[in-house]
Amino acid sequence: MKTQIPLILLIFSVILCLSCDRNNDQILPEPDPEKVITLEISDISYTVAKSGGKFGAGFTPSTRGLCWNTTGDPSYDDNHIFNFDDDTLSFQSKFYNLKPNMTYYVKAFAVLNTEFYYGETKQFKTLDYDSIVDSRDGNTYKYVQIGEQFWLIDNLKYLPSINYPTDESDSIPMYYVYDYFGSNLEEAKVNQNYQTYGVLYNYKSVEQSCPAGWHIPTKVDWTNLKEYVEIDEKPLNLKSSPILRNQGTINEGTGLWNSDEEGINSLGFSAIPSGFRYTAGIFNELNERADYWVDNFDDYDNMGVVLIFNNNSDFTIYSGPESIKKDLGVSIRCIKDM
Repeated sequence: MKTQIPLILLIFSVILCLSCDRNNDQILPEPDPEKVITLEISDISYTVAKSGGKFGAGFTPSTRGLCWNTTGDPSYDDNHIFNFDDDTLSFQSKFYNLKPNMTYYVKAFAVLNTEFYYGETKQFKTLDYDSIVDSRDGNTYKYVQIGEQFWLIDNLKYLPSINYPTDESDSIPMYYVYDYFGSNLEEAKVNQNYQTYGVLYNYKSVEQSCPAGWHIPTKVDWTNLKEYVEIDEKPLNLKSSPILRNQGTINEGTGLWNSDEEGINSLGFSAIPSGFRYTAGIFNELNERADYWVDNFDDYDNMGVVLIFNNNSDFTIYSGPESIKKDLGVSIRCIKDM
């Protein structure tokens, strides 16, 4: 009996594995163009694309949408979205949270009486970011076009010197790395927070910080970005913060933001929650919000900071000496000269 029990267990395990394999090898129905046609892919960007479906005469499904993956022959079990438009003959939808420079496969699907119908597979590739090299230190930055503007998608890392968190001034340039307590420049540059979140600058260090051909965004630059977001992404019914935030959350183990709401990043701006350095050397709000300096050098007493939050809200511009202190340590996101 002692030798028979393991043999019985082995046979049972093999049968169970074969059963699992049969369940996992899902056989998808063949595309049925008389019922569902997948529309051509359009509006392809870095993280977003658009497609849809068209239905044959007399075919009125109860549910319809798009499904996609990176391996081919997608199904409802892969990434998918539903469409709830009133048009019963066709639909179009944007789908989000794609990766740049990646090949995707997408299908329209429809459901009628619990039965799935699919259109043919369409293939496309998302855009890749262009990049520049900062001749001062060799740092490479990717950038994205949003409307008529070109924005770096990385926080600035230009670091000519490093200050202790307790060093502060509103008249001398100061440079900080979040939670770095030291004075060794090379050590600061290999710090993980420098690599991920970039440098925190006081206001005096801001004016000459961007690479050649790029500058600190003005209030007009930020306002134009906000207006473009409101027009281009209006169907999402979301505010500007989630649309500009980098994808992923800490809770899901997929990103940097401490939020229950994943960033859409549909325009590729990729806001990073780098926090800030407060007075008296206190670092605050890492993974909670993104703060960026606003160029207001013509009115130094009314410089500003843009705040992008970890919830569904619009980004906010704070300015003036009552709201913003010049000795704060804040991130920089550069915009291209036009």
